[in-house]
Amino acid sequence: MTTLETIQALAMQGISRKGVQATIGHKFDETEATAYEKANAMRQLRERQAAAKREKAAPKSTAQRVREYNERKNELGELPAVRHRRLKERCRYDLEAFGWYYCRSLLNHRASSEIRDGLIREAQNCILNGGLIADLYGRGGGKTTWIDEIAAIWALLYGHRRYPVLIAASLKAAKKILKTIKKILIRSNEIAADFPAIALPIRALGGISQRAAAQTFMGQPTDIEWGSDQITLPTLRDANGNLLDRGCGAILATTGKGGAIRGSNESGQRPDFLLIDDPQTKKDAQSPKIVEDIIEYIHSDALGLAGHNATMSAFLTITPQNFGDVATAIAKRPEWSVKVQPFIKQTCPNWERLVAEFCEKYNEDAAHHDFSRSRSRAWYIANREKFAEVKTIDPKQFDESAEVDVTHHMLNLRAKMGERSFNAEIMMDVSDKSASIEINPDKVAAALNGTQRLVLPPGTDRVVGFVDVNQKKGAGLTYVLCAFGANRVSGVIDYGRFPANGAPLVPPNSTQDLQEKLVASAIRYVIKLIASKRITDMQGRPVPITALGFDRGWLPAVVCRTLFVNQQTRAVPFPLNAVRGFPWNKFGTRQSDIMRRDSSGYVFYTQSQKYGPYIAQMSSYWRWVAQSALMGTPLMPGSLSLFGNDPAEHFIFANEICAEKLIRGPYAVYHGNETTMAWDWLTTSEHNHFMDGVSGCFALASWYHAYAPVSLSIDEAALGHVSRDVVIATGDLFDPRLNPEIIKNAQSDAGGSQFTQAAYMAKGQRPQGSGLKPRRLQISKSQIWWKK
Repeated sequence: MTTLETIQALAMQGISRKGVQATIGHKFDETEATAYEKANAMRQLRERQAAAKREKAAPKSTAQRVREYNERKNELGELPAVRHRRLKERCRYDLEAFGWYYCRSLLNHRASSEIRDGLIREAQNCILNGGLIADLYGRGGGKTTWIDEIAAIWALLYGHRRYPVLIAASLKAAKKILKTIKKILIRSNEIAADFPAIALPIRALGGISQRAAAQTFMGQPTDIEWGSDQITLPTLRDANGNLLDRGCGAILATTGKGGAIRGSNESGQRPDFLLIDDPQTKKDAQSPKIVEDIIEYIHSDALGLAGHNATMSAFLTITPQNFGDVATAIAKRPEWSVKVQPFIKQTCPNWERLVAEFCEKYNEDAAHHDFSRSRSRAWYIANREKFAEVKTIDPKQFDESAEVDVTHHMLNLRAKMGERSFNAEIMMDVSDKSASIEINPDKVAAALNGTQRLVLPPGTDRVVGFVDVNQKKGAGLTYVLCAFGANRVSGVIDYGRFPANGAPLVPPNSTQDLQEKLVASAIRYVIKLIASKRITDMQGRPVPITALGFDRGWLPAVVCRTLFVNQQTRAVPFPLNAVRGFPWNKFGTRQSDIMRRDSSGYVFYTQSQKYGPYIAQMSSYWRWVAQSALMGTPLMPGSLSLFGNDPAEHFIFANEICAEKLIRGPYAVYHGNETTMAWDWLTTSEHNHFMDGVSGCFALASWYHAYAPVSLSIDEAALGHVSRDVVIATGDLFDPRLNPEIIKNAQSDAGGSQFTQAAYMAKGQRPQGSGLKPRRLQISKSQIWWKK
């Protein structure tokens, strides 16, 4: 046997290197060392194979067999590839398309254009870009399905939000929504095909949440959670440690209002989005204390979940139930962007009368126990053409087996729910009836004075115009011309739009430069159009326009520059004014910029450092003045009427006037350093441009002394309940046209002498007979304070 063979034989017997060297009598050279290592490796391999064979042949314990079975059962194995990659990517930033393709079992039909461009688009933008959005939406319109179910799934699967929290009126209601979400994730074959890394691990649980803790992928736990009030999507990673889908590991938690959610934190991940679904019950809405608690819970607890290093976003869907509920409370908070979507977008002429007639037939069916509603159905079919102008946000939302169309469905709801509930929950009308204006399109369209277009009605002698500049489609430049006269008589003599065909003023995706050029050109055209109109009085004599105002809220630089150039070149024979409207809580906040006030106190001339001076008006007040005037008797003092004799002619105009609903006011609040009057408005339609035009005319008329509003008479009662210093505008107090009774009493106090403002100020007392007790008088440049 050679030396190498001897070394290999000894190595195979397990003798160590030193032992082999001692046997052969010398140290290994390089060849002998290699031969020893190879033989030793061969010996170790044979020993391992023999041990494995012995272990396989030996019987396994029960615990060992159970452990191996569970490991095989809980291991997911290889996942299939995404089936429809292009569809998946198409729906990544399109919530409506995602709902239709992946969650079709929740939908009866595809969303209408109004719902798609309204509710769904707003929720999508909020999830992607953040913000606080409150959507006042009617019952049965699909808000829970689209927002709290489909939008939640969309945000989770694509990873748009990592930890949304769903809040409902109760924990039971929240769990019910989560149960629907879980069913879709389990049963949707479309989601399973395109989101296999999320859907297949969920399906592997077989509906048994206890299996979640043991589930593995490539030997690593998936960390899936499948509870009744919170779910965590599975976390699957490839061999390099990368997530297989963006939605892996996303969390959805649910709770009821008032639930303990402070400090929510999952493995260092804090909530980043709120989905709030109708956080009030019928009983809650009737209790001011509970409403206050819900608002406090949302703002103090829920919106603080993101911590100090992030900003929480939220999307709230709620159906108003009555004035003073959570919906109206949220609508008054400035941090929320409130969207109002009544189910009926537009009614028809004589809507109130037709509804009353249908309800009468409906009640006859009920009295005769006619559950097929044959009388009311026959009446509707016979009068269906009268409802042709009614428009809803979803024309397919009705029972095809029992109802003719969606308008028939709305009438059935009106008869069944009653006027108050229908107006609140379908029409989004939650006005405070004790303080609101009972206005509707029928009343506005019927406020006619019988004069022709561009003819001043009796009692008026001056004309003021206003143009609302808007980028929305179908709005463009909306203009209104109003006539004003003594005794506060007023009338709309003309209105219109440019472009007249409803085309957008600026094409979509236009550059900033093109946008400014088109708007400037449109403003010049409208100025020439209005200047070319022949306005006459009742005797046919021409009447010049006193002033024309343009809203400078959108593209203020363009508006101000265009008006300035036209004014300097004297292109028109009347003054052009840039005007901007403010709500009551933002009106006059920069006192240093105010250059001059008018006598009403609700209009002032102010300086803008960027674009030049402009007229600022409190839109909340002038909207109230205009709508109140429309409810007066035409051509009587304090009224506003429309030209013509046909109410149908003004139907679109009337609908836009009624798009602004007064939900509270006027009432007194302490704002800044003084007490002021406040009005709370709710915009129920994006098309409110004629309302802006009319209120702008009133404000501009006050500035040019063509209209004298009375404000002390409405302020006095409300200010009596304010516990702070009372502020009353000097112009209101000492203007004989506004307060003749006060002046009469003041003259009596002065011994019959001619009354002057300075003389009365020197007396230091309030007028007798005004109903207000004397107080210590303090005088500033433009206002008078009486200390309580």
